[in-house]
Amino acid sequence: MTPNEVRWCCIGFKSAYTIGPHRGVNAVLTSRKQPLRFALHFRPVEPRDLDAFRASRLPFETSLVSEMVIVYCPWCGEDLDKKYHKQIAGLEALHPLVTLELPDLPGPPRSTE
Repeated sequence: MTPNEVRWCCIGFKSAYTIGPHRGVNAVLTSRKQPLRFALHFRPVEPRDLDAFRASRLPFETSLVSEMVIVYCPWCGEDLDKKYHKQIAGLEALHPLVTLELPDLPGPPRSTE
């Protein structure tokens, strides 16, 4: 199956999945074991800007990505495993499996008082 043959449950899920790992909300496949596991990733920084962001030494802690596991499409309510279990090849051709294994970022200096 090619990415063009994926039968999307709705335009909202298609948009969130096909955009890839960019700033904003992204739908991702995180496990191909049955049942399939999908998640929404929330990214505040574009991948191309990560080095500059890391070097900025913000005075507070922040997350580069947050993940929320989903079973149903948040836009139309479709059961994602039932909809996509026979379309894994098309989904993976768009984007491989995504896991959250990010390096720790240096945080702001901590007060010892």
